[in-house]
Amino acid sequence: MLLEHGNCRGIRGGCTGNNQSEKRKDIKYLRFDEAGDFRGIRDLIKVNAVADMLAEYGIVAYMYTARRVLMRDGRKYVNGNLVINGSGFTWTNEFRAVPELPVKGLKCKGDCSACSLCKVAHGKTIYEKIRT
Repeated sequence: MLLEHGNCRGIRGGCTGNNQSEKRKDIKYLRFDEAGDFRGIRDLIKVNAVADMLAEYGIVAYMYTARRVLMRDGRKYVNGNLVINGSGFTWTNEFRAVPELPVKGLKCKGDCSACSLCKVAHGKTIYEKIRT
């Protein structure tokens, strides 16, 4: 919804504007989380434009997508300040939900506030145990 009706400067302003009060910690990361996933390249271009604007404030943008098809045409629109975690495939990183965690490999801690695995581009797979 935000990607459809919001504009890039408005989204950036929400992260860098008046919300940086004494009561609130500085924002380090912005996660794009679209219900149902991104509709297409236009959404990806908009997300990347916001990530570009946030880079000067030291804010890293990241997202998850199951839309493997976006990789084909979308790679040319993505810069280094946008980390994309592919669900079941590697874009910047891969995020994979599994029935049992492997002995080796990066494991999701289940607490995003205390972890940066999905927020840093490292090209590896991050495993999370399927919750039932």
